[in-house]
This record gives sequence, structure tokens and C-alpha cells, in this order.
Amino acid sequence: MDDRAHSGFTLIELMVTIAVAAIMLTWALPAFTDLIDSQHLRAAAQQVAADLRYARSEAVRRHAAVPIGVSFSPGEHWCYGISQQLPCDCTIQDWRSSSACLLDLSHDRQLHTSANEEQTHVSLISARFSSGQTTEFDPLRGLARAGTVELQSNRGKRLDIRISTLGRVRICAPADGASPAGYSPC
Repeated sequence: MDDRAHSGFTLIELMVTIAVAAIMLTWALPAFTDLIDSQHLRAAAQQVAADLRYARSEAVRRHAAVPIGVSFSPGEHWCYGISQQLPCDCTIQDWRSSSACLLDLSHDRQLHTSANEEQTHVSLISARFSSGQTTEFDPLRGLARAGTVELQSNRGKRLDIRISTLGRVRICAPADGASPAGYSPC
């Protein structure tokens, strides 16, 4: 008989291949879960930092007598809001309320809030500024009330968003906790 006429895999070869693939999958799955967790934390930190930079640029652009600031509400159902009236309550969704987070955009008062529903895998641990949980930006030079916003992922990784008195916003890795790679220490 000619052995070249029979081609394919034996049952043993197929079972060994499946076993190796299963071992590789169980080895890679925790790393993949960790990567997804880090990406959720990075996205939340970048969004908070972008909104802080937006608030600073709006304050300087408007050059009004009233500063623009950001009020944070940490906890399980966290949120923050950018407003001309500080402190504001980011949980209020009725723009007619006197404590809602509002910006006057083109003579149209609009709510400007962000809540944890957009970042469900990340917690806002704390927001500490010289004025409590609110920072504001000076309309003349963009100077700010310095402070830190702390974010934590479901798996315990942390990132801080720091605001200097000059209004510079940066994301950094706290020294006392695990954080995603690529961020300089605070």
C-alpha cells in the first residue's frame, strides 16, 4: 500500500493540538482581562483630563468676571460638572435648577455633566482641591485651584489627574498603587 494516499490528522494529533490551544487560552485570558481593565481606566482618566482642559480653555476664552470650574461628586455613582456657578450639583438634570452645572453656550444655557454611566468599570475615589471637591479656573490667565482627582478600576489599578496652580492638567501613576503602564509617577 502507498502511504501517500492517506492524508489528514490522527485523533491523537488533533487532541494534542486542542490541549495546547486550551492551555494557551487559559494562560492568555487573565492578561487580556487585565488589558481591558487598564484600557477602561485610561479612557476615564483621559476623559476627565480633557474636560478639565476644556473648562480651563473656556474660562480663558470667555475672559468673563465669573470663573468656570468643575465640581466633582465622588462615590459609587460619581459624576462631575463644568459650570459658571460653583459649586454645582452634577446629579441635577434639570437646567432650570439654580444648582445645576450649566454653561452659557452661544446664549443658550446647557447642562455640562459627565457621570459614571459612561465609565462603569471605573470609580472616582476622591477629588481634593483647596476648595473642597471643586476647582475653578481664573478667566484672565487660566490659573487653577490645585488638586487631585483619583480614579480606580474594578481590578484595583489607579490613576491620578493632577491640576497645578498654573492650570496644567496631567495624568500620573500614584506611587502607592498599581497602575497601567506608560504613566510617569506622581
